[in-house]
Amino acid sequence: MSTLSNTKPMTSQKSFILALSGAAIGIGSIWRMPYIIGEQGGALFILIYFIFLILLGIPAMMAEIVIGKIGRKHPKQSIVDIAKKSKSNQHWGKLAYLATFCAALILSFYGVISGWGLRYFNLSLMGTSMADQQGNETLFNQFLNNPIQGLGYSSLFFFMTFAVSAFEIHKGIERLNNILMPILYLIIFLLLLYAMQLPGLTQALKYLLYPDWSKLTIELVSTAMGLAFFTLATGAGCLMAYGAYIPVNQSIIKSSWIVALLNLLVIICIGISIFTVVFSYNINTDSGPGLLFIVIPLALSNMPLGYLIMPFFFFLLIVACWTSSVNLAEPLVTAFSHRFNNRLIGSTISGILIWLMSLIPLLSFNIFKSITIGHQDLFSFYTAFASDFVLPISGLLILWFVGQAMNRTLFINNIGSHPSSAKFWLFLIRFISPGLLMIVLITKIITLVTSIL
Repeated sequence: MSTLSNTKPMTSQKSFILALSGAAIGIGSIWRMPYIIGEQGGALFILIYFIFLILLGIPAMMAEIVIGKIGRKHPKQSIVDIAKKSKSNQHWGKLAYLATFCAALILSFYGVISGWGLRYFNLSLMGTSMADQQGNETLFNQFLNNPIQGLGYSSLFFFMTFAVSAFEIHKGIERLNNILMPILYLIIFLLLLYAMQLPGLTQALKYLLYPDWSKLTIELVSTAMGLAFFTLATGAGCLMAYGAYIPVNQSIIKSSWIVALLNLLVIICIGISIFTVVFSYNINTDSGPGLLFIVIPLALSNMPLGYLIMPFFFFLLIVACWTSSVNLAEPLVTAFSHRFNNRLIGSTISGILIWLMSLIPLLSFNIFKSITIGHQDLFSFYTAFASDFVLPISGLLILWFVGQAMNRTLFINNIGSHPSSAKFWLFLIRFISPGLLMIVLITKIITLVTSIL
């Protein structure tokens, strides 16, 4: 995409599916979902999450992709062209700026967390002992408190990301996803084989597959609703950018379903692997964000062959983070590439900008540690602002544009399905999904304001 006037579709439908999967399966699925499942009670949360995937996640995904497919240009121009065809206000094109800003915010803290993954992958390769919980907590906190180490690992990760983005999409993102996504699925399979040998497997399966309805709460429903939107990489514009590359005859409905189900399958498989370790070692299921970096290394270090499994576990995290970050970077790289008519320049500028933005969440653990906003530390506020505030607003506007401003015939003709099926998904996009996302947004705003006050 050098000139970005019109895009060339990806080489195959499989490549497009792998690209979408790479965008969806990342920190949300590998790091965030397991500990939230643990906090919210297991199988019931997964069931409610799946319901909202259908009602909110998949429709939002379709709405973004169809914009790119119809426009076949960079997101802003695609929206403007669709607005012209639909006789709607062309100022809708500014929506692309909000989505790109959202992607940049998320990627900036995404890279910091991904740097943690690189650090622990390195530690696991070196055979560093993590067999003591207090020692693990000290190790993790020492790393967070060291801005030089954190900056080094996050900078390496951003270099990995934007080095791929510098290539044309067929040589960069498409090739990366074609190689790494199968590796990701292979590592998940190997982790499952390991988990099947552990004594906590039966308990983990029961915890993840048999809902306990007594744990149903408003908080559980609200959290599941938000994650159904967040974990499919919707709202940040990258699916809009990718939609421009979808093969002409590929069904958006079918592609969205496949990616959503793959994402759910990965979440369940990772959950089985992690919670088998948790139950085998009698760890609390609600161990929170430190589950992957403190608790799991502790358990694996004390298990037979666990020290051999640990590098695979953290390599899985790196692969998921890398593919997702490259996909999140695409809207910003696309915008600058269009501005300078050169993808290398666009990628370089994007990388520098995101690196500078990442200094805020990175330094919030050390140099900016004393800075708080209300009752929240800077990192928590920064990440909440991006994922709980800007992202839902962007997603809501995208749903509104496709559902209300776009010509309905245009949508039905490009969604790649029978008209009756297309009308059903259009109904969700017009009425159900925006309503659910509005609930998520209002809930998050109340939480954010409460934490500040």
